[in-house]
Amino acid sequence: MISPKSVALVLLCGWLCVLQASAQPFRWRASVAPVSETGFYALPVSAEVAASAGLGLYDVRIIDSATGKQVPYIVRRAGAKAVSPEFTEFPIISSNTDRQYTVIDVQNPTVTGVSDIWVVLRNTAVERFAAVSGSDDGKNWYIIDDYVLFQRSYTLTAGSYSQSIHFPQATYRYYRLRINNQKTDRLNVVKVGRYSTITSTPQPEYESNPAAQLVQKDSSNGRSYISITNSAPYVVNRLELTVNGPRFFKRNVNVYVSSKVRDKERYLNQVASYELLQPSTVLNIPECKAGYMLLEITNNDDPPLVVTNVSTYAIAQQLVAWLDKDKAYQINVGNDTLTPPMYDLSQFRDSIPALLPIAAINQLAKIESAAPPIAAKTGNQWIWITIVVLAVLMSVLTFRLMKEVKGK
Repeated sequence: MISPKSVALVLLCGWLCVLQASAQPFRWRASVAPVSETGFYALPVSAEVAASAGLGLYDVRIIDSATGKQVPYIVRRAGAKAVSPEFTEFPIISSNTDRQYTVIDVQNPTVTGVSDIWVVLRNTAVERFAAVSGSDDGKNWYIIDDYVLFQRSYTLTAGSYSQSIHFPQATYRYYRLRINNQKTDRLNVVKVGRYSTITSTPQPEYESNPAAQLVQKDSSNGRSYISITNSAPYVVNRLELTVNGPRFFKRNVNVYVSSKVRDKERYLNQVASYELLQPSTVLNIPECKAGYMLLEITNNDDPPLVVTNVSTYAIAQQLVAWLDKDKAYQINVGNDTLTPPMYDLSQFRDSIPALLPIAAINQLAKIESAAPPIAAKTGNQWIWITIVVLAVLMSVLTFRLMKEVKGK
């Protein structure tokens, strides 16, 4: 007697073989420009990379070219372009150092009190303890904090590391840093000072997509239809319209999107509905991949608006990863079967500096099949042979099982 478990086992093995044979590889690949120093880097995601990857970049993989292993990364949205925080340098009055202690006296050039001092060091990977004292005349010193830890440095900012020292608000004119070198080589202090602003609320930074093809059709039912065709399914978060019309207008506009580009594959989904109101002609829409977009403008009895140009924008995104000096890396994208990766690095997002050096992602290239034609043909033959054998075997097992059931 043939048991149902045997049949299920055969079916499972057959499906696993078929799934393994039909596994989808990556479709696109790009190299990463080599970096000159080891550390964290931001890799800007271009419109082409975002169009080739899944929405949210879930199928992006950074690969170490030498080992073939994945490099952990996080996806971070770029904030608004802003000037770096202003650094007020505290002049160094005196500096004495030996293998036991480094003592640095600095002057506060401002008349306001401070509750933090930043020490800029050359990149290092050690821990030291320090004490902070204050003085009004540079002669008589009073302790502020006798237990300050200079933590291990793993961050890269143009070859330097910024260590912040926080203490109760103080209004001294002079400050002394006493660093315990623990009878080893001293730290390389570049400068001492204070940032006027450390954090700010970032605003989204938008990057323009390549120009799209625009066609407008005005119907007799009081509506205008604006067709926007992109050369690829670019990620879109914002539309900016250039409109010719009356001095004042207020029109309802519905936004439809398809991720497909070619006409015969358009499956439109409505993603937003807005009021187009002079002078604002900017539409912020939910993030989507748009190969084709359709704007439906309701004119009622007013003359149609003339849309002369539509620009699409996406919120700028970065891949943040730790890269080694002079090592080769590559970016693989375009695999619909993958799920978002789970890296430990995502748990330390807040520990990564906001300002990072840039590592460029080079031009995407389509990945061709690496197998030679003969090998590929032989592999396909074995796949088909396996499928046929499994089909025959399952048919025989099914027939016998039905016969046994009928006999009972």
